[in-house]
Amino acid sequence: MPDTINAAPFARLAILGGFLLTAPLPALAQSNLGSGFGLEITPRGEQVLDLATGNTDLPQGGTVRDNKTGVTVVASFITIKPGDSLSAEGATLSTRLGGTLKAERLLYNQKTANITAKGKLSYSDNRIKNLVAQTLTVDTKTGAVTASGQVTASTPTLSAKQVVALPTKSVILLSGGASVKTFGKTVSGEQVLLNLVTGVAQTDAGAAALAPFAPYLK
Repeated sequence: MPDTINAAPFARLAILGGFLLTAPLPALAQSNLGSGFGLEITPRGEQVLDLATGNTDLPQGGTVRDNKTGVTVVASFITIKPGDSLSAEGATLSTRLGGTLKAERLLYNQKTANITAKGKLSYSDNRIKNLVAQTLTVDTKTGAVTASGQVTASTPTLSAKQVVALPTKSVILLSGGASVKTFGKTVSGEQVLLNLVTGVAQTDAGAAALAPFAPYLK
């Protein structure tokens, strides 16, 4: 069994590979910590350091804020791999653009700046409500949201194998057995480009209209 140590009694502040790790502090003090760092992490309770791997677990979970992207994660369990990634269970993620993701499991890749959620999950923002999928990825650099695997949503009512939403576009792309209800009718096709402002759904969108979504399609 790897040696572990409860870090809480020994230090109130530790920097791990670009992560800022703080023990519970008053709200005002916490808000001042982390400026200039990529991630600010405030645990709810103890911090357990694995001396063999260098990883740190927060068994009672905590709150993570990416000061660069504005992403905030609140989770019931967090594991930090210094300089590599952060994983969380029972997580709720909020984006700077008003998106909310609730996920059973979540991984933040520090190198790619991508967040990937799996298991039971749902996502909502000002464009789409109750988006459910097997896997959902948030690109924190661009704000793009990609949902894959039996994707459904309540508003607009849709289903597809994959859905891509870009923050700079008023349209979303449904790909793979796509179907969406608009103007009281169901529009279906291999790919459907839905304009969220006008409600118009296209099954024959041109290459120029589809090009911005291409990097996110699998």
